[in-house]
Amino acid sequence: MRVWSLPLSRLTARGTALRALDRLSGAAFGIYLVHPIIQEVLHGGMLGVSLSGWSSDPAVAVPLTVLVVFGMSLGLVLLIAKLPAGRFVAP
Repeated sequence: MRVWSLPLSRLTARGTALRALDRLSGAAFGIYLVHPIIQEVLHGGMLGVSLSGWSSDPAVAVPLTVLVVFGMSLGLVLLIAKLPAGRFVAP
């Protein structure tokens, strides 16, 4: 079994991937904290659309739900990080 890996020299050459990974890792705890709220909002249809892993065909609905919840959670955490007390949730 072959495991794909990207050499560190390619990541550090541009630095963009490392900065993005650093930002994402800093927001991980905040994403963990807010994702149940986002899931509840989406599942309850509070935004006008009900989205969950069981909304339609699970082969489509589960990955779609994961991407939407992750994206919304990341966005919310980055907004919270801009608040004065936000540094406790996301650096």
